[in-house]
Amino acid sequence: MARISFITSVVLVSGLLTGCLESGSGTAQYNPYKDRPNIKPPIQTPEYDDTVADANALITGMHSRSELQVRNWIGFKLQGFNPTGFDVISADDYIDVANLANQITTANAAQIKSAYATDSNILWAAMAVLNRSLAASCFDATSGANTAECLVNWRNNNTAVFDTSRTELADNAIVLTVDNATLTATNDYKMKFKIDDSGEIIGMTLTRDSGDVDLAKLGDSSTFYGSDIENGRVLELDYVSDAKQMGLSYSDFGLINITSSMDGDQRVDEFLMPFAGGYDDKKIAVADIDSDMTFTGRATGRVAKGAHIVQLQQDAARPTTLTFDTQSKTSTLNANFKNWYDVTVDSTGAISFTDYKDNGGTPIDMQLAATADDGVITANGANMNVGYYGPSTTPTEVTGTVQFTETGVDNGVQMDMSFGAIKVEK
Repeated sequence: MARISFITSVVLVSGLLTGCLESGSGTAQYNPYKDRPNIKPPIQTPEYDDTVADANALITGMHSRSELQVRNWIGFKLQGFNPTGFDVISADDYIDVANLANQITTANAAQIKSAYATDSNILWAAMAVLNRSLAASCFDATSGANTAECLVNWRNNNTAVFDTSRTELADNAIVLTVDNATLTATNDYKMKFKIDDSGEIIGMTLTRDSGDVDLAKLGDSSTFYGSDIENGRVLELDYVSDAKQMGLSYSDFGLINITSSMDGDQRVDEFLMPFAGGYDDKKIAVADIDSDMTFTGRATGRVAKGAHIVQLQQDAARPTTLTFDTQSKTSTLNANFKNWYDVTVDSTGAISFTDYKDNGGTPIDMQLAATADDGVITANGANMNVGYYGPSTTPTEVTGTVQFTETGVDNGVQMDMSFGAIKVEK
């Protein structure tokens, strides 16, 4: 079968919608589900169980699907699809089917007609993966033009059902594996996941100044362990994603804890160390962002003073926000914590602290030495790293880190933070 690749960008759609039913002509029919929110259209196929994706989701929410996972899902979606005149395709063609299924979600009639001319059976299968009723209603074995026109009409007139199918495609039919993402902690440690042939995370490579350490996943957990040969110790790294339930697809953020041991001597090497990062090929350069944007999410991290370390806790009632200003190309973060200051920082290094809160039943003094002016402590010298990510050229999510060290005083405060947020649609 010939490979079909006439569209390079795929738009991910978040949220599952219900609504209009499809008809044979590609035009809307009476919708018995309208204004009946508790009654929804029947599911087209049984729910698909991807044990590899489930295992990875215990560690990170980043989208990750291997070729094998995509092939298995396409095979599942095509079970029983063998209409008269269909030239049954093989598993070797499933990646082409997946790619084309994603492409026809945005293709125009001319592009669909071109795909029909290249390989009509791949197109027919792609339509069936998108929606069985679409394939039955719109594929014309004698006319690519009729097929294209009907597909576009069906797509335009059945937007709710179509958006549900497009979301399912985005979740299961895009080859992108998490071993291509790079995550960086505020101490400059770098982490890259390792996967097996199925796509499941089986380990991690931790990169430090002293060299790389290969770590294996410990059972069904988010803990990794291995031998630090360079230093003669055994490392255990606990990876805590703060983004797993946020819907981030291309990036992650959170905290890591690292302990090491040798001959019964165990020590804490890193505690509550923030990290952030994601897929380099889904990262969008600040210079290429052409509109003002607002993102909302959460932040985590730690604040240290002398021997004391306190974990920063997001105030759930006041989400963290990040804004991007096109004119200045500046990112500004507002992180609201329920057990420390609220922090405002931007990518120029300017930072301010307001509304100090105690940090527990037995409070530890984690206040800055500077005196507040009208309730605000201002400073410069913060180190803010921001990564914007998205499926094409427009960011849909952002993650990053912030570091600040109080200088010129004894026993100064050091803050390390990571954050993540989703674009707010206007």
